[in-house]
Amino acid sequence: MDALWYALSVGWLLMCVLVLVLAVVFAVRHARTRNVKIHRLSRLAHARGWQYRFEDLVVLLRYRGTPFDRGADRAAQHVITGTHRGRPFCCFEYSFNRVQVSRTGTRSNHFRIYAVRTPTWRPALQVTREDLGTQLVDSVTGHDLQLESTAFNQTFRVLTENDRFAYDVLNPRMMEWMLRDPRALNVPFRFERDELVAWERGTFEGHMVESGVDYLCDILDRVPDFVWK
Repeated sequence: MDALWYALSVGWLLMCVLVLVLAVVFAVRHARTRNVKIHRLSRLAHARGWQYRFEDLVVLLRYRGTPFDRGADRAAQHVITGTHRGRPFCCFEYSFNRVQVSRTGTRSNHFRIYAVRTPTWRPALQVTREDLGTQLVDSVTGHDLQLESTAFNQTFRVLTENDRFAYDVLNPRMMEWMLRDPRALNVPFRFERDELVAWERGTFEGHMVESGVDYLCDILDRVPDFVWK
């Protein structure tokens, strides 16, 4: 009996040691991966004349609505700011934790956020894909709006605080371009205060900065000048 108890005790101790060792190995690898990413993004920002910050929680205060209206332990990391195509921008990796209903514990969610400054403050206008994932009402962006293009209405969902602004931005030329451009079909965007914001699921890497900001600049290039006057 004593021998059995001793064997069980030793086995339990070895298991605890193994778990501790694995936890340390995971922590070291995670820290190493994070440091490599920090170094890579810092070098990119320096080379392009941009600014890099590992973390900046203040940036989250600027945004409302999807995907900033959910979860806990929200964080903005790998924040890059600068100017591209003559427009000030801000990109970062946004994360939050959400309790999983079907199982115990929490799940970490990551989004890539791109934001470009607009010439002036305008009403909220959000454009997402028209599917089951967009059926919830977004209190930030007001009500649904149907436009004159049936194909556009079947593909996208438009939420706006101001119909006139939405019609001016989503003019026939803009709608035709959005229906053809794969970025518009996959990456939602929102005019919010004096910024145009886009988001997509996933972690953030340096090579994504220019492509993400280019997408927003391409949208703004198609907005008529009178909209900002």
